Amino acid sequence: MLISFNSTSHAIRAERMLIENGINVTVMPIPAKIRAGCGIALNIDDIKTVKTILNEAQIEFEVHKND
Repeated sequence: MLISFNSTSHAIRAERMLIENGINVTVMPIPAKIRAGCGIALNIDDIKTVKTILNEAQIEFEVHKND
């Protein structure tokens, strides 16, 4: 799954928080077909845990399926 953000600061903060919580994260540019915020996406596997962590931290994000 890809997660996109409205701001670079949210993307960086999310990456740091997820790594601190033991989540494997890959930072990548947002694919051209996705029209979203800052241009940075996180590629993650465990969407349920990620949603919980980011929602508790009040970080706004959108989830996209990898193609």
